[in-house]
Amino acid sequence: MLLKRVKLKNIRSYIDEEIEFPTGSVLLAGDIGTGKSTVLLALDFALFGIRRGELTGTDLLRHGKSSGFVEVEFEIGKKNVIVRRTLRRKNNGVSQDSGYIIIDGVKEELSPTELKSRILELFGYPPELLTKAKSVIFRYTVYTPQEQMKHILFSNPEERLNTLRKIFDIDKYKTIQNNARIVLTELRATKRAYAKEIENLPDKEKELDEKEKEKVSIEKGLAEVSMHILEIEKVLDEKKKTLTEFEDKIKELRKLEQSLAKTKTGLELKERRAKQIENDLKDNEKKMSALRKTLENYKDLKKPEEPQDTEKLEKELRALLSKKSLIANEIEKLQKIYDKGVCEFCGQDVHDPKSFRARIEERQKELEENQKKIKNLEMELKAIKGEREEYKKKIVLWERKNNIEQNIKDLEKSHDKMEEEFATMKKEIEEMKKELSALEKKIKQYENVEKDYEKRKEEFDEIKEKQIAVEKDKARLEQRKKDLDEVIKNLEKEIKEKRAMKKKIAQLDKIITWLDSFFGPLMSTIEKYVMASIQQSFNSFFQEWFSIIIDDMSVRVDESFTPIIEQNGYETEYQNLSGGEKTAVALAYRLALNKVINSMIERIKTKDLLILDEPTDGFSTDQLDKMRDVLNKLDLRQIIIVSHEPKIDTFVDNVIRFYKEQHVSRVEK
Repeated sequence: MLLKRVKLKNIRSYIDEEIEFPTGSVLLAGDIGTGKSTVLLALDFALFGIRRGELTGTDLLRHGKSSGFVEVEFEIGKKNVIVRRTLRRKNNGVSQDSGYIIIDGVKEELSPTELKSRILELFGYPPELLTKAKSVIFRYTVYTPQEQMKHILFSNPEERLNTLRKIFDIDKYKTIQNNARIVLTELRATKRAYAKEIENLPDKEKELDEKEKEKVSIEKGLAEVSMHILEIEKVLDEKKKTLTEFEDKIKELRKLEQSLAKTKTGLELKERRAKQIENDLKDNEKKMSALRKTLENYKDLKKPEEPQDTEKLEKELRALLSKKSLIANEIEKLQKIYDKGVCEFCGQDVHDPKSFRARIEERQKELEENQKKIKNLEMELKAIKGEREEYKKKIVLWERKNNIEQNIKDLEKSHDKMEEEFATMKKEIEEMKKELSALEKKIKQYENVEKDYEKRKEEFDEIKEKQIAVEKDKARLEQRKKDLDEVIKNLEKEIKEKRAMKKKIAQLDKIITWLDSFFGPLMSTIEKYVMASIQQSFNSFFQEWFSIIIDDMSVRVDESFTPIIEQNGYETEYQNLSGGEKTAVALAYRLALNKVINSMIERIKTKDLLILDEPTDGFSTDQLDKMRDVLNKLDLRQIIIVSHEPKIDTFVDNVIRFYKEQHVSRVEK
């Protein structure tokens, strides 16, 4: 991996700055507080995002700014990669937004977590380490802040070992051992549970044997009951045939009885009807005799002639009466005018009373003639009405005569029909009497059939009750067999499961013994062996790097990777060393970690880059000179050093200078 550039927008003391990184050794130079370490923090953020407790958005976003970003461009495995992460200020603090990654010109928008996963994948770190929260491989091979390096050196041995186990990926052995102990506990608990389950296995096997014997006995009883049922069914079939024959006879008897009752009813109705006809004939003869006598009274009666119609005369009378009324009204009006001498309608005077009087008299004569005509018409109408009344009386007698004659004819006709019906009825009554006699003879033949049927029915019912009782016994035995089958099935299943558990207990014993006596100790031995191998390799690198910087002291690490310093044959506590000597120990420790991790994991692609944060703090002039030898021995394609020591300028390939004005950091162009 080679770093090419870093762009910062509103990051801490930077407003808008872009830093380009050449290959070879590069010094980030400048006074304390000019923003050198900010570049490294921004690089860390761009690659891995913010991390609770380590690197927060508030630590990075410039005060007073609502948003900012870091963009990093680097080359890795012949791929050109650009990564950008963005920060945004909200009411509850500063958080990171989604970012993007551009690989050889192809852009992908990713969430913070997806972006980190893609970066670790590009770096070639083992998949099992991708979920480690602190990206330990990058921390201890590429860039380790001085404070973290000192934390490893000053922490207690157990904490240091746990950190190094994560760095070297050896903590998996302890995890395996812990998991093995958990598995052992679970296996032993399972074994105890299985043992508890199979305690009653002999009892279940004995119960199964007893149930199977009982089943055989029940099956034998079922066979006997089934044979008995077959015998009963055979007898029942015979009895049923006999009953059916009797039932057919009873049906025939019922038909005969119904026919007899029907014939008796019909005979009674016909006899009653014959009697009724006989009585009706007598009554009819009496009626005809009486009507003939009455008809003698009308023998001389002729049909009367209808008198003149009065309608025309009545119409003429109504016209005369109307005319009379009009003339009378006119005379009355004229008389009033004559008496007053003035017309009450027009108000004119009567000029010729004599002539007016003659007119009144003329109208009075006309009225008298009209009255004579009315009187004559009234007398004529009265005479005609008298004639019509007489006509009505005669026509009534005439119609009565006709009715009597018609009644006599109807009675004669009815009399003939009744005589004919009476003769037919007599004949039918005789035939029905013969039919009744024949039916009574047939019925007598079935005299004892119902008693015989009842006797056979009782016999059939007794056998049927036996059949029901035997079938109940059979059903009870079948149910018991079914229950036994279910019990046997459950017992067989339970015994099978318990026997399987018994086999599993034997298998569990083997697994428990293997885990407890072999696997656990083996993992512990492997862990010790791997740790010892790493310690030996680490110790060699640690001594080599330290000897380059300081030649009058020797160092090594013990089993807990605690540095042990010797001077003039005596061990010296780390706390008693000078500042430069402590820095030398930390740098050698740091470079040893880099070498060991890079040699352990061949496929990682960050071996060409090393970032050293203030690696010469407290160094003497002589020690600073030896730093040149360290860089030459590292022989990496890109080394980035953060330092404010001016002397380092003389043995690095490139220098990037930083300065700050008005609280804004810049790079010297």
